[in-house]
Amino acid sequence: MVCCILCGANSETKRIERPGGFPEAPKKILCPQCGEISEGEYRVAYDRFCICIIPCCCKCNNTEPFIACIRCKKPVGVITGNRCNQCDLVTSFKSQNCPNCGARK
Repeated sequence: MVCCILCGANSETKRIERPGGFPEAPKKILCPQCGEISEGEYRVAYDRFCICIIPCCCKCNNTEPFIACIRCKKPVGVITGNRCNQCDLVTSFKSQNCPNCGARK
């Protein structure tokens, strides 16, 4: 008799409160993943062990907290210093003009 058990790991993210020593998450970001203007939130990623595609309670490989889009839940990257002075939109890329309102940054 042959018995085959499939094991693996799924990557998941979880919303967390603002970690101590971290700045407030931006209220208005342009997500580079989904292209939507939304709010930012802090998340951590971890792997969950699975047996035969059934998730087990074991969590492993936690990452450092990161800022993610509240809509698609994907990381937005580094966002320091790319804020529009007029509409307060934060982007993860440098540009001369704001992609939302067109004003000079």
